[in-house]
Amino acid sequence: MGARCSKLSVCWWPPHFKSPMLENGAAGDDGSGVPVFAEYSFDDLRVATDGFAPDRIVSEHGEKAPNVVYRGTLFSSGRTVAIKRFGRSAWPDSRQFLEEARAVGQLRSGRLANLIGCCCESGERLLVAEFMPHETLAKHLFHCRVSPESVVYSFGTVLLDLLSGKHIPPSHALDLIRGKNFLVLMDSCLEGHVSNSDGTDLMRLASRCLQYEARDRPNLKTVVSGLTSLQKDAYTPSHTLLGIQHDKNNSGQVSLSAIGKAFARADLNEVHEILLHDGYNEDDEANAEFLDSGAVVAPTMLGRRCFAHVVAGNPQEGLEDAKRAEIIASDWPMGHYLQALALHKLGREAESQEALKNGTALEAARNSRARTV
Repeated sequence: MGARCSKLSVCWWPPHFKSPMLENGAAGDDGSGVPVFAEYSFDDLRVATDGFAPDRIVSEHGEKAPNVVYRGTLFSSGRTVAIKRFGRSAWPDSRQFLEEARAVGQLRSGRLANLIGCCCESGERLLVAEFMPHETLAKHLFHCRVSPESVVYSFGTVLLDLLSGKHIPPSHALDLIRGKNFLVLMDSCLEGHVSNSDGTDLMRLASRCLQYEARDRPNLKTVVSGLTSLQKDAYTPSHTLLGIQHDKNNSGQVSLSAIGKAFARADLNEVHEILLHDGYNEDDEANAEFLDSGAVVAPTMLGRRCFAHVVAGNPQEGLEDAKRAEIIASDWPMGHYLQALALHKLGREAESQEALKNGTALEAARNSRARTV
């Protein structure tokens, strides 16, 4: 509960809400309907919360020293209040606590959950404020309960955005749908892909999901049923949906080179020979410097360490080194081949095959450049 730079917080109400104390019909001494700020004894607040009973807890914040908010009843007036009890380490300076509490306690507004008191006895620090029966805006925004009705409404907004190609306020969309102006809402990019009848049915389904009253919305089973009746194909390839030409002859496995096949077989002896031929054994001095200080980094060094990790049974570490080698030398085929080897050892075959394809493509490009030189 705070204002200015204070650690105390003030809770704002929307303009059309009255302060809850005004709703209780209680008049305060300062003419605003809110009690004058007062200092309460610890015993008063303990009685008001039934001895700080767990069933009186409204919220808790903090891990090591939580600040707990209780719903209390001041028996002197019968008012329902929120009593915030701070952890003992929160306000070690009692004078500062009292000064800030009194300063915030002077603020009065129908848009505030006003601070009406505090307690500062021994190590105890407590604040007394008006109670918000509808909880805070943050609670409703970030800790709301997800219900089937709210899920259906959210689906309706997504479906409307997909059909229109833009974000339209649901209330405005409902007016257009009621007026049967479906074509005004439909995205022109859907012409030829979605028939008018299917588009109309989808718009009607979206409008049912967006009804203001939750009881007027369809349940999830009805939504799924409505979508199933409109489904034409059980499966459509992604390249068809995206309008990408697809060559069936090139959709299978790429032809691997001799080096690629050795990595695909995960033949460690053959892979070692390939690495030696690729200059793997020509960086001993640089590798020693790299291991000592990490100042020099070359892809072949990382390749050497990757292969050592794989042989030692640590493919995950090997994969990380192979990825680093790819970053340093993106056109070096061995970086991809070594990734394929490590991924194969990790059982991630699909990714291993993809790395083999990348390595093969880079190797072919390198060989092509060598022939033209």
